[in-house]
Amino acid sequence: TERLKKGKEPSPDWMEKIQSEIDRASRIVTQLLEFSRREPSSFRHIDLKEPIIACEGLLGSTFSKERTVLLVDLPEEPVRVVGDKSQLQQVFINLVSNAAQSMQPEGGKVEVTLSRELGPPDMWAVSVSDEGCGISEEDADKIFNPFFTTKDVGKGTGLGLSVTYGIIEDHGGEITFQNRPGGGTTFIVSLPAAPDEMEEAK
Repeated sequence: TERLKKGKEPSPDWMEKIQSEIDRASRIVTQLLEFSRREPSSFRHIDLKEPIIACEGLLGSTFSKERTVLLVDLPEEPVRVVGDKSQLQQVFINLVSNAAQSMQPEGGKVEVTLSRELGPPDMWAVSVSDEGCGISEEDADKIFNPFFTTKDVGKGTGLGLSVTYGIIEDHGGEITFQNRPGGGTTFIVSLPAAPDEMEEAK
């Protein structure tokens, strides 16, 4: 403001910082709305691979700048579930982004794997693994709580995993996590296979 009063042109760095703060505020407002009032979902039969592939396309290019490698392992056949594709895409973007951030500034590898969990009930499992510092025992019971975050001030709202948990719950699934023996964390999203697919598999 002072620069504008004195008639000085704002510097590119100054404008970039303002835009960054506007974007961050927008994300916080969006997450608050999603947490407090998730809109009714239009559930339909979808291929679970599609929101994962979309996530890979959106995040892959930015990860290369952060020295993060994203590896995705998907089955060749369609993976049918009943759900909202945009909400599930949000889930995977959040989990993969968190995994990448846990490895900064050194970077590392994020692996996303989709496989069938043999039932009953028949489920599909998406695992997102990183090589970060893992989750402490102290934080383990709070990780899905609203507004809980281990990130530095200004870098996290603590709503991402809460919203993710709610979306998966709405889809009749569950989300769990475990620390990896060699370091890092694996989050596992389990979703019911679509009923027609379960009939075909018998």
